[in-house]
Amino acid sequence: MEILTDKELDFLKEEAKKIKAIDYLKEIAKKHDLLFPDSNKPEEKKRLLEDHNRRKKATNKAVKLVSRVDIDIVEEGIYEPKDQTLKKEYCVLTRIICKSSDPEDQIFTEVTLGSGINFFLSYTIEQILQDRLDNYRITEAEKKKKEKFKKAGHLVDQMLQTTNQKNTALDLFSELSEDLKIELEGGTTDKQFFCGVSLTASEMKIQDVFSILLSKQSQTEDYKKPNYYTGVKPEVITDFLGGGKAIAPGLELSLYAIAKEFTGKKNPSGEELKNVKKILDELGRKHFFFKYTEEHTNSKGAKLYKHREGYRPLFYIDPLYITKSRDGEKIAETFIVVLHPIYREQIEGKFILQPLDILQQLTLANGGANIPLATLRLKEYLFSIIAGKPKDYEHKIGARKLYEKLEPKLMQVPRLAKVKENTTRAIETLLKMEVLDRYELGKSQIGEDMYIFYLNKNYL
Repeated sequence: MEILTDKELDFLKEEAKKIKAIDYLKEIAKKHDLLFPDSNKPEEKKRLLEDHNRRKKATNKAVKLVSRVDIDIVEEGIYEPKDQTLKKEYCVLTRIICKSSDPEDQIFTEVTLGSGINFFLSYTIEQILQDRLDNYRITEAEKKKKEKFKKAGHLVDQMLQTTNQKNTALDLFSELSEDLKIELEGGTTDKQFFCGVSLTASEMKIQDVFSILLSKQSQTEDYKKPNYYTGVKPEVITDFLGGGKAIAPGLELSLYAIAKEFTGKKNPSGEELKNVKKILDELGRKHFFFKYTEEHTNSKGAKLYKHREGYRPLFYIDPLYITKSRDGEKIAETFIVVLHPIYREQIEGKFILQPLDILQQLTLANGGANIPLATLRLKEYLFSIIAGKPKDYEHKIGARKLYEKLEPKLMQVPRLAKVKENTTRAIETLLKMEVLDRYELGKSQIGEDMYIFYLNKNYL
């Protein structure tokens, strides 16, 4: 079996308990005995018949000695020499338990049933569980289709922006306001110097986690109410990116809750908690140059445009912990994550719809939790295209433009062969998720390489 989520593994373990494996053992042993030997030579036929009767008698005796058959679903590692990685998969093992305490009976049972018969028993049980898993996944997929969250369109736009290679840092610096120039020159925080939010693969996953948890901790039904997509501890920012008020959503979380969503595991390990904390710490120190335009309509129906720009972090964290006395030891610890207002600005009208279990889907399709950056960026890009409902759900994009969207830093080097490899893997992952029906690599009218994506209009 391929990689399983914790929920799927729990499901299979429960299903394994329902299977009467000893009945399948008896059935397989019976079929094994039906393989009657034959030969044209009388002496050979007699010898084969005697061997057959001996095995049949031994098998019958061994089966009678069996008290039960246990089913184990165990994780195994398969080494992939091509990418030098250890791929995790699951397999079904059946353990035949002898009712006798006599060591000779136990050895006899193990030797008689422990090779061919037990091998076919494990295979049979695995096929049964695989069928049940397939049906379970279909059922869960139907349920999940109804569970979606909105990701703010402005945030996705900022993440998909790439460095304009024609512009130098001096060109961009000259375009800034005097206040921003002073902030940039005098700041001590880690700032990236180009428009947009440039994130690593792990940071991309963290921002997915924040968008998902914002949806879970918010009122998401009525956009006219003031608590729409605000989380549980919102803050009002009076002077947001050039002026005007904005709401910064606030989430009350623990490191454990973030790690559960990030890893897709019910019980993330201590090492995984440390890794998530490291990602949060590093991302929390980064400031990004946001520059985007909001479209508004005034009371008279005229359109107005707010142009926002400025350096801000994506979030900041306020610690929160509980003690039994004023100066006592901590008995519980959480923190408030205050998100940048871009996580919910104009989300009522400009949003990208995604499944609530998007990270679990990505993990399964990718074959592991270490999802590459190109895959995460392609996911954002394709969902933004789906949100625009393209004609016939067909989308064309030049190869170089796509490479710059998926691997902007590698394209600056450039490492074109690596970028192409990462792009192909990203596309294959989105095909497995069925976000894409298929794709083609062709030529544009001027002879440049071009990708044609055929999007699954029934995915969401």
